[in-house]
Amino acid sequence: QTVATAGSLDVAVGANNPTSTAVVRTASNAVMGQFRIQVSQAEALNVSTVTVTNSGTGATSNVTTVRLVLDINNNGVVDATDTTMGTGTLSGATATINVNRTLAASTIEHWIVAYDLNAPVGELGNTHNVTLANGSIAGTGQSSLNALVLTGTPAAGGAKTLTDGSPILTVS
Repeated sequence: QTVATAGSLDVAVGANNPTSTAVVRTASNAVMGQFRIQVSQAEALNVSTVTVTNSGTGATSNVTTVRLVLDINNNGVVDATDTTMGTGTLSGATATINVNRTLAASTIEHWIVAYDLNAPVGELGNTHNVTLANGSIAGTGQSSLNALVLTGTPAAGGAKTLTDGSPILTVS
């Protein structure tokens, strides 16, 4: 089958995208955003990279790992049923993650962007946010070999404010 134009990939905020909330400054797998990924009917797509953009008042050095996770059960939480598709580190405000994933035509998936954080106490109250910007997902059509067409961007998670976590109550 010959396909004249590449299929498209539509990005939207997922149904379980986290709202603006607090996150512990040393959290692992802190969910920054959940995104609904939908492939058009035109053809399967080979996704090669996903570039995540970090914003907010927090230092990029607070983020030790950026993780792209396939949210298999679509619950917006990184759990045992999910699969890590790739990891990266922030260079400036962005992290490019090598994915090398094939998506069948008409597929819908849910992806999570999660951060591992290691922020010093001085960063308390600062924020981090994640965005999939225009052009943030790269790849080609499986049949056409043309660059995939990305729609629906930018899409963002809710801002996360760095905290020390819940206080511990000691009763004597």
